Amino acid sequence: MNPRPSSKPFRSARTMRVVLFSVCLTVPSLVCGQAPPKKPATTLQKPPAKPPMPQMDQMTNIPYFTLRDGMTSTLTLQNLPATPTNVTVTIFNMEGRSHVLDPMTLDPHSVKTINLQDVVPQGDFDSGNIEVAFHGISMAVTCQVSVSSVDKRVSFESREQDMMDFETAKLDGILWLPQPDAEGYLAITNIAPNKTTTQLSLGTKTEEIPLASRQTRLVKLNDEFGRHSPDPGLISLQYNGLPGDIITTGFVLNLKTGYSSGLPMTDPGIMQSSHLAGVHFRFGQPDPSEGFPAGTQFHSPLLLANVSDKPVTAHVSVDYSVEDKTPPTKTPPKGVKITPAPVPAYKVTSVPVGDLTIPPGSVQSTDLSTVLAAVDAKTVNDAGVDIDYDASPGAIIGQLTSLDQTGDYSFEVPIKDPHAMNQLMEGINPWTLENGVNTILHLKNTTDKIANASAMLSFIGGTYSLGQIELQPYETISIDLEKLQTSQKPDMRGHVLPKGATGQFVWWQETPYSLLGRSEHENVTEGIADSFSCDGNCCDYFEDDGYSYGDSSDLSGAVGGADGWYEVIHNYYDCYENYWSGPATSNNFSSENTSVANVSVVDYGYDVSYGPDAGQTQTDAYYNEVYYTLYGYPLICHGPFVSQTDDMGASALGFTAVQHSYSNNPFSVACHISRWFDTTYNGVAHHADDVGYDDGSGHYVDPSLGDPVYAMEAGTVTAAVSGVGAASYPACMNQHTSADHVTIQTSDNYYTDYYHITPTVSVNQVVNAGDEIGTVDNSGCQSKPHLHVQRRTSSGTLVNFELLACRNPLPTTVFDEGSVYDDIPN
Repeated sequence: MNPRPSSKPFRSARTMRVVLFSVCLTVPSLVCGQAPPKKPATTLQKPPAKPPMPQMDQMTNIPYFTLRDGMTSTLTLQNLPATPTNVTVTIFNMEGRSHVLDPMTLDPHSVKTINLQDVVPQGDFDSGNIEVAFHGISMAVTCQVSVSSVDKRVSFESREQDMMDFETAKLDGILWLPQPDAEGYLAITNIAPNKTTTQLSLGTKTEEIPLASRQTRLVKLNDEFGRHSPDPGLISLQYNGLPGDIITTGFVLNLKTGYSSGLPMTDPGIMQSSHLAGVHFRFGQPDPSEGFPAGTQFHSPLLLANVSDKPVTAHVSVDYSVEDKTPPTKTPPKGVKITPAPVPAYKVTSVPVGDLTIPPGSVQSTDLSTVLAAVDAKTVNDAGVDIDYDASPGAIIGQLTSLDQTGDYSFEVPIKDPHAMNQLMEGINPWTLENGVNTILHLKNTTDKIANASAMLSFIGGTYSLGQIELQPYETISIDLEKLQTSQKPDMRGHVLPKGATGQFVWWQETPYSLLGRSEHENVTEGIADSFSCDGNCCDYFEDDGYSYGDSSDLSGAVGGADGWYEVIHNYYDCYENYWSGPATSNNFSSENTSVANVSVVDYGYDVSYGPDAGQTQTDAYYNEVYYTLYGYPLICHGPFVSQTDDMGASALGFTAVQHSYSNNPFSVACHISRWFDTTYNGVAHHADDVGYDDGSGHYVDPSLGDPVYAMEAGTVTAAVSGVGAASYPACMNQHTSADHVTIQTSDNYYTDYYHITPTVSVNQVVNAGDEIGTVDNSGCQSKPHLHVQRRTSSGTLVNFELLACRNPLPTTVFDEGSVYDDIPN
């Protein structure tokens, strides 16, 4: 029986008790000539380990790599957990033939880079796609390929793509050729086990592209679509497979000038809000310390495309931040040692760019640097952009590139929906200061309220805590790791960033769905840059605990004095045992003996005042512990997360509105739903219902092999597939395994799929509600016999529905005790 979480937000009145032992002495005379024994301040203790998360076979894919025309492709693998992970990398050439690399083990919390030139076979393996497989929790290993040419000074990324990046079988992007010799390319890869046909459209022309399993096709957009205009155009791709069967990498190159940029293709179906944002764009003349040639001038054209069928108005605004050098109104007393935060405070200014009304299928642009022409870019820490539009989520997609007047220096800025299905609570991105590369970390608050982030840098032999970072509404900040390393500024534990280091940048947001973050690796001398912006993991909890800090001189003083001081620190940790510290806010203190000492809140921290009596006392600091968790079994990868900072909190899932109801029972006995529409398992949304029997008392019972299945609505049979066979569970999970099934087109032109059944009907047969259409079988990937039902539009979009005959006792928002698992991609 599986754990069954409550459908209501869970709250527990749990308070963290932080203890400080403060020794107070009379000065100058001492009783009996000796001081009472001092008790040291509590020290940082690693929190107890959490129970392990479920382990299973996992797989992710990268659409494209190439070694042609002098290009170098570097595969970056990140191992997120605190334990080693065994990884198998399979290289596929353009025709889908495979070559498996030698198995490798990734060290805990590590980043490994592989030059593919060193490991792929000679001959026709100079381009293709990549599969990365491992055993562990979902997204425990992340990956990306960076393609570059130092000679031609160009680079672009081919990022991993997972099922959570797709909701429909349609992708949209924006093609922009800013220079006469610029050429656009789109690499299209089929990762489904069967042949898939794509329809690629640009302007008035559409091209059909059939792809065998694991085959990659590189489309030269200029040649095949006759596209040479600098005016941006909407490019769309549709395919006849399931969402996620087709993955893409797009890019634009001008090998004469060194211009390069990405051409991202997005599934608008994953969008959950009508807000887009980008973190870090360049404008004006850069700071000379960055190393760009004298006279370099950046501009940043923002392109917005309307992929809906109605006009949409988008409101665009930018923000920029400068360091706040205003001196504090109060300073700590002499002798009080306060560790300065590694990230200083900034002043943020928001500037409206204006409104763009975009017709259906059109692209409009606006240069963000224009509205900041009067701002001295050399004084600016960072800048970001926000886009709000007056249409349903997914109606607008965006693309942003910062480039100089020659095009040689160009930087892609991902435009994202902070609420999208593939946005998570935490980001884990690689960073490096090796071989002339500098890493800049960027964070942006995408809301109109103050939001807090916590961040740390891990490296071989240690960690560096960036502490808690408060971001004002819409604020964007950057953290230059080279400058931070050169300054040797210690974090609050006294750690410094070592020279020539590499590791992982871990950040998480204390306000769910408020932040975007990424790390940008730049080598200005070689004109090469890489951007890592994918959120990092599927942790099912984030928690903090606390301790108090102060050395012996802070914790003792004269009778009646008021010169002591200490800090309250809280420690964050996640399911990967990433662990870092930041200051905690406490307004509630107590002392066992206020005649000896007490604590009060002051501007610079917490002040210790000593009473009229000599001796020692224990003071307790209380602060709000924050605990984030997700409902679902064994875990849910895209919440929504909800936190409650007044104690400990979490929330149940949000749900897609019900679009249709089926009144008829698909079985001959009472039915019972095991997994509902919108539940999520292993990072994949379950947009279907898994159905079995009800035992008459509200409990689930497995159907038996051979039991009949009946049509819930009248219609025409459009598919009757048999002979797929059984797959080995759980190894088959995430393998896009199909199953025997029947599909019925109903009178409203929707399609109902019945999976894991052997058909007893044939294609084009007309059936009535209640007619037998098949029998339960063991085909496909499933943990035990059941009926998997899904409803979709003619274009393949899965929609929510109710099986009224199978309505379970509420709540209906969680896995039931009869949970079954399958891998019908939806």
